[in-house]
This record gives sequence, structure tokens and C-alpha cells, in this order.
Amino acid sequence: MLSSPTATITVTSTKTITPTVTQTSTPLAHLRCEYFSYNTSVQSDTIFVNIRIYNTGNTAVNTAGISTKYWFTQEGIDPSTAEVDDSRILPSGKDIKAGTTTSVSVLNCSQDRLLTTGFGVDVLQPGEFIEVHLRIHHTSWQSYNKYTQTNDYSFGLQTWFTQWNKIGLYYNNSLVWGIEPDCSQPVPTPTIGFAMFKKIKKVLNYLQ
Repeated sequence: MLSSPTATITVTSTKTITPTVTQTSTPLAHLRCEYFSYNTSVQSDTIFVNIRIYNTGNTAVNTAGISTKYWFTQEGIDPSTAEVDDSRILPSGKDIKAGTTTSVSVLNCSQDRLLTTGFGVDVLQPGEFIEVHLRIHHTSWQSYNKYTQTNDYSFGLQTWFTQWNKIGLYYNNSLVWGIEPDCSQPVPTPTIGFAMFKKIKKVLNYLQ
């Protein structure tokens, strides 16, 4: 007697297993900023910016990832520039001035100038600090080129290094210390009203 054929059903899974990717964030450095100025006068032809950057963490920090920001306002006619007078890792006293950079940029904000400072490749060990001495001045040393320091966001009256949260301290472009000024509202471009336009036109016609 012939037996009836038996059908076998095979179930094949078509589900693809997707590996789970876990994102890990780069740990931020533990840094602290201190500041003072040599000149606390209301008006000055030079803005002195003296900063200490402490490594308060338990691991060494690559100094190339560190940068600072100092916000101020532009007075005078000529553009502003910045100089590095000295830059060292302390307490060892290692000179890092050659790798320290500055740039002054223009902002559309009530604090319309920004001094950014960066550093070359080096190592800041736990407990060590960078001490950098900077000067902001106009490109021309004329008597009319004066800064009013009291309306500068980052300016302070202290005469020796003190913790200061109005200077931004960054590691790999992420803020790790300080409070940035509110630049969310751009400064409106001044416009000439119709009445003022008529007065200017009248003066110009008179001068012709």
C-alpha cells in the first residue's frame, strides 16, 4: 500500500536585525576662568584683558581645544585689533605665547565686538592653569580713539585675578564656563525719518 505524500511547511524569517548604535558624547573639560584688568578707567585707549584658565578636573586637557571670548563695544573711528603680551602654563612657567592666537570679530549685537583667544597644542595637567595677558587697541593711536569700558559686557573692576563669568570659556567649541550676552536680538539699522531727511536736504541745498 502506497502512503500519501506529506507536505512539510518551512517558515523563513524575513526580519532583519538592525544593530543598536549607542551615541557617546565627548566629555567636556572641567575648566574655570579668572580675570582682571590693569586699567579700570571709564575711558581708555587700551583694553587690558588678563585671564587665567584652571584645569579643575582629574584628567589632562589638550590646550588646542580651549578658547576664550571677551565681549566689548567699539568706540572710536579706527578698527580694533589685539595683541598677546604673554601666555604661559603655570606653575611650570612654560611659554606658550607662540601658539596663542587672537581675533577681533564684528557682531550684530549691542556688544558689537568679540575678542576670541585660542591656544596651540599642549597639555594642561590637573591643577595647572594658563595665564594669558592681552591688549585690545585701535589700529591707529589717535586721541579720538577711546573705548568706554563701562558699557563692555566682559569688563570688570577687579584689580587682581577673580572668578569671572562674563568671559566665555570653551572646550572644543562648547561653552564650559561663563554666561554669554544676549545677542538673540540684532541691533536695528538706524533709519532717517522724513523730517530729518528734509532738514538734511535743506542744508545740502544751502551749501550748493
